[in-house]
Amino acid sequence: MPALGTMFVAVLLWYIVPGVNFISDSWLDEIFPKDSLLYPILLLLLTPALVTLASLRIRSRKPHSELSKQLSRAHQIGMIATLVTWLGILTFGNWFEVTHSRISSDWLGMTTLVALLPLVLSIGLTSMPITWYSGRRSVALLNRDFWQQCRPNLVLLLPLTLLSGLEEWLLLHPDRIIDLSGPLWLISIGLYLVIIILGGPLLLQYMLSSRPIPAGALRDKLMNLARRGGIRCGIPRIWNTGSRPILNAMITGLVPFQRKIFITDHLLEVSSNDELDAIFAHELAHARHGHLWLYLLTGIGFIFSLLLFDSEVPSTTTMMTMGSITLLFWIFFGKLSRQLEHQADIVSDELTGQPGAIAQALARIAMLGSGLNQRGGWRHPPILERIRVLHHYREDPQFRARFRRHSRRLLLFIGFLVAIPGSVLLVEAADELSNSPWQQQFDHGLAFIDAVEEIQSRPGHDQNRQRELLLGAEKWFKQGVDELRQLEPGHPALAGAYVTLALIYDRLDQPWNAAACRILANNVRAAEPTPR
Repeated sequence: MPALGTMFVAVLLWYIVPGVNFISDSWLDEIFPKDSLLYPILLLLLTPALVTLASLRIRSRKPHSELSKQLSRAHQIGMIATLVTWLGILTFGNWFEVTHSRISSDWLGMTTLVALLPLVLSIGLTSMPITWYSGRRSVALLNRDFWQQCRPNLVLLLPLTLLSGLEEWLLLHPDRIIDLSGPLWLISIGLYLVIIILGGPLLLQYMLSSRPIPAGALRDKLMNLARRGGIRCGIPRIWNTGSRPILNAMITGLVPFQRKIFITDHLLEVSSNDELDAIFAHELAHARHGHLWLYLLTGIGFIFSLLLFDSEVPSTTTMMTMGSITLLFWIFFGKLSRQLEHQADIVSDELTGQPGAIAQALARIAMLGSGLNQRGGWRHPPILERIRVLHHYREDPQFRARFRRHSRRLLLFIGFLVAIPGSVLLVEAADELSNSPWQQQFDHGLAFIDAVEEIQSRPGHDQNRQRELLLGAEKWFKQGVDELRQLEPGHPALAGAYVTLALIYDRLDQPWNAAACRILANNVRAAEPTPR
């Protein structure tokens, strides 16, 4: 598992795990002292690196010819150890609450930055045993590999901090967004999409150490290939992989004006011109058929599906359902990605007009790696399978028809994945907007109370801001109560509204008003008809 993939999974856990109550009360307190920052940080920094080192020492007795495989396995073991340790401090170490309790609400987004920075450093530290055992034992090389491992994840922290700050601002300022139409989740997703679509490619350019392919015959040939295919893209970039050569290429950019294709330096060195054309055409094929948009829509459908089961106090059944949805998304996304890789291989032959060129490039990549029999990954099928599919598609009409039907079925499923949960959420949002005025006013008041509780959970409470928010909550609940009393004086919701007003008055240090509200709540309950 690559370091960046590990970071993505860890971020997903960061958002999901705090919703489940795993906090320890007994013997685990000895491992994770309550509200401690030091112990979880040390555990996260040291454990994955030590596990990586141990795996290398155990395998160091094997022949030197297997060194590359040993280093690759050690890297995978280190990433798995990082995720396991991260999951441990999130669940038993209560890391989400601990970091939130140390950062003032004035420092928007800083909680996410402080919480995830040790994770980034931990991923970087796992590279040091691997660098040492590979023979690169100078301080300069150790330092370079460490920062090379950290760099993409450090850059990834910037949008995560920005998005987290945006979420916190929306939570803490209900008085500023009270006039916005539409549910808060829809506003948040819209802002996220704008940031991802417009900022993602630029961010990736800084995450990867890269430079444009110099002007010359190679650049002209690749750009001409893009023009012949009717695909707009920027100047191809050389992805510098440093001391760990990688054979890879990728495309970024959902819209044409920001589209870029990256080819690693090592792949440029070992590939012939025809193979480079085929590799470049493979990436162009992803753009021609909108594969990046399909990935984005699949992710949106997954988020919509999770939002259907989202609740403030999730039950065990709800969490199991959300976990099942996450697992199904993981499986489907892998199947979709593998199908789209096959499709890009096929279209590559069409764009270059050289059948077999992409198969030759894939074979070369395989032979320079672990051989043709190497296993595929989550998103990429084995190279031997990719070559077989190319051959069958070209030679077997029945296989070609089945392949196209399968692609259409996947597209149809993505459409349903977005449309059905999205429609349900929009219906629910429309129902919220069509709520009675008194219900909307109660909802506004609860948003103000949520902001107060968030401020109180952080250090450096702003008493004036809390009072301002409490007065706002009081105003909305009083308006809601007045509206409801005119419509239906005995409505059961009045009792809960009076109790909430009593709690607001308790915080405002108005005991007489609080007592009066509790009496009114009891009167409403007493007037309710007794069920027979």
